[in-house]
Amino acid sequence: MNKLLLGVIISGSLFSGYALANTGEVQFIGSVTSETCDIDTEIGGLVKSTIDLGTMTTSDTKGKEVAFSLVPRSEECLKKTSGTVGWQSAGFTNSGLANMKGTAGGVSILLTAVNSKTPNQTVTYNSQNVEFGDGAKAIGNMEFKAQMVATSGQTLTEGTVISSATYAVAYK
Repeated sequence: MNKLLLGVIISGSLFSGYALANTGEVQFIGSVTSETCDIDTEIGGLVKSTIDLGTMTTSDTKGKEVAFSLVPRSEECLKKTSGTVGWQSAGFTNSGLANMKGTAGGVSILLTAVNSKTPNQTVTYNSQNVEFGDGAKAIGNMEFKAQMVATSGQTLTEGTVISSATYAVAYK
């Protein structure tokens, strides 16, 4: 009886860690491309990695649009005629990018590719890859705009809006 009880206690302690195991997600991003390029994010000609979306009130449905560009830093890359920008974030939804780390409720970030092959293509959970260029003319800068928008079916509440997304560019 004692040996049986001892066996149950030992096996219970060995497998208890499985019930308490932590899980998580790791995201990997990269590209296979015909040209290796350094690419900067620019707003109004200034290199920035943070895009300030400004403020909107709880009675607004949209904030101001903020234009930004992904700018290749070499002449060879500026001459490329087709490529893809792939976006990755755990915050992408069917309507855009969720407010992942901020405190405001009922707000999303609408991310739109402006000069993409399909003009004004919205980046969402189901559409994270954006094609640029027609194969003949140089792409140059890849233009985007970002905007805070009220999330459909949710109440807009005060707070901060903080989110992030990673991109990879692959030229063809």
